[in-house]
Formats: sequence, structure tokens, C-alpha cells
Amino acid sequence: MDGFLNIASGVTSVRDMGNDIDQLKHLQDQWDSGAAIGPRLWKAGFIDGRGPFQAPTGLYADTAEEATAARST
Repeated sequence: MDGFLNIASGVTSVRDMGNDIDQLKHLQDQWDSGAAIGPRLWKAGFIDGRGPFQAPTGLYADTAEEATAARST
């Protein structure tokens, strides 16, 4: 995601629907610290089950206990 292009286009807020959480945190940290220009970011991802069609979120759980533990990260 290119935050500068978002801002230049008038996009000041974005909502992420479930991309890689580590990459997303890196972007948000850069934007929040002022190291890079970017929009406000709301994370609305999800915890997915493991399998061949799992989403690229980085948060996976196959049991309720795993989901509870992943939610707190």
C-alpha cells in the first residue's frame, strides 16, 4: 500500500479487511511516527482456520482456544 498516493488522491482513512498483520503493523508504525506519509488505518481483519484456502492474515486458529489466544496478540 502506498500511503503517499492515498493522501495525494484525497484518501485520508482506510480500512484493512485482512492482510498480513506484520506488514500492516509496519506500515501503521511508519505512518503514525511520521517516518512515512499515509492515511489513518483501521484494522478489521479476521482469524482464519488453517487450510489450502486460508486468508493471508497471519492469524490462524482451528480451535476456540487458539482463536482466543490469537485475538489477544
